[in-house]
This record gives sequence, C-alpha cells and structure tokens, in this order.
Amino acid sequence: DDKSPVHVDAARLMSAIGISHDELRACTTKEKALDVVIERLEANQVLVSRSVQHYMPQRLTHVKFSGMTIRDNKVPYIFLAGGDHGNDQEPAGRTIFTLVLMTVLVARRIFAPMTWDGGSTQTDPGREYDIAGSMLMPAERMKELDPSSIDDMKAASDEFKVTPSAVTVRAMRLGMISGETASNHLSQLRGEFMSLPKGGPRSPIRPENAVRKYNGRQLTVRMLHALDSGDISAGDFCRSICLNHLKPARIEDLRRA
Repeated sequence: DDKSPVHVDAARLMSAIGISHDELRACTTKEKALDVVIERLEANQVLVSRSVQHYMPQRLTHVKFSGMTIRDNKVPYIFLAGGDHGNDQEPAGRTIFTLVLMTVLVARRIFAPMTWDGGSTQTDPGREYDIAGSMLMPAERMKELDPSSIDDMKAASDEFKVTPSAVTVRAMRLGMISGETASNHLSQLRGEFMSLPKGGPRSPIRPENAVRKYNGRQLTVRMLHALDSGDISAGDFCRSICLNHLKPARIEDLRRA
C-alpha cells in the first residue's frame, strides 16, 4: 500500500515472515543473519536459490543482475546472483540487503530480474528500497546512532548486518547526511574494499554443498522426502535435482549437508 508509511509496511512484512530487528542484530555474523532470513522465508513458502557457478543449468556470463523474483501462486522463488554481480562490496552484507529487498518485491507481487547499485547515490531505488531499509535499519535506531562519519557507518553496519555503503545510503535517504557527504563516503568505502587483499585461491566447494546452496534447503529437504517415499527414483533425483553433479551413491552426502 503506497499510501501507508514505509515503516508500517516494513513492520507488517517482518511480522508476516517472523523476523524481528532484535533477532537480526543479535546474530553474531552477517552470514548467520542471512541464514535466519532465508530460513524464515522458506518456512513461509518463499524458496531461496543462490548462485553457484558450474552447478547451475547455465553460467551467468555477460549478464549482471542482483537477483530475480520468480512468480508462483503457491511457492514464489527468489534467486540471488550473489558474488556474480557487484564485487565492490562485502558479499554477506550486500546479499542480506539484496534478499530483503527482493522479499519486498515478492510481497508487492513484482516478479522480474532486479539490478541495484548499493554503492551509488545516483539511482532512485524507490519505495521498495525504503521498505527494505526500514526492515534492516529502522529509522528510530538510525537516529539514535546518528551516523555521520565513515567509522560511524562501519559500526552501524555491524549492528544492522549490512554493508557500510547501505548504511550510508539509508542515512542520506533519511536526511541525516547530505548527498555530497554520502557520495564521498561511498567512494572511500569502495576504494577501501577494493584495496583489501583478496587472499589465495579458494578451496573448491563440495558438490553436495553446491547442490544444496543452489536448490535451497527447503527444496532439497522436500525432494529428499519424495525420494524416501518412492515418489522419485534415485536416478531421476540425481538428474532433476542434482543436475547430474551427484551420483546416487552421493545422495547421503547431500542429506548430511
């Protein structure tokens, strides 16, 4: 309802999926906060799939988007492009805001690919962005913290489990800092993140973990139940659910993942 205050819509949506501000802030890491949001969405019949290159039907090349909301009358889906788009912000903090923003899109029955630049003041993300911002960074708490400096943004980002850039844009949209200050902060934050050492090559993800991440926990659990009930054969399970990345002998590894 575009006539109701943003914070009212935010509170209504948080109540519907069973998440509170206190619960998210109590998470010790941004990754754990992300897991909580995914868990509550899937408990409410909104399934979440996350990009895992080489384990999907096709690779994400030559396309850049943050994610996609997929229409279904009973079980809508959210696909998160994750690390395949936007490499100038920390992944976990960016992903949780993207996920909450796409949750707002599903609630408003907007189903489409979505791209947003969380490190820019130049685009107008609109009401959906403000609802997501209110869900993760409520105005009352933002005003209590009154972030203005780069260090303030970083400290607030740890509390809210988002990126310092997201806090900066939220502060600007709440009128707490000017557009010029926000632009300067975002430029500095981008430079700091890009200059961080990237480390050596990552350990390859285990196939069962990759399949579970791409499918999402709920779909994996439901299809394992179908397998156990004899509604699908092990061969069909490996072909349709694992996309042939797991053999029948590895299904137990997926069950434990």
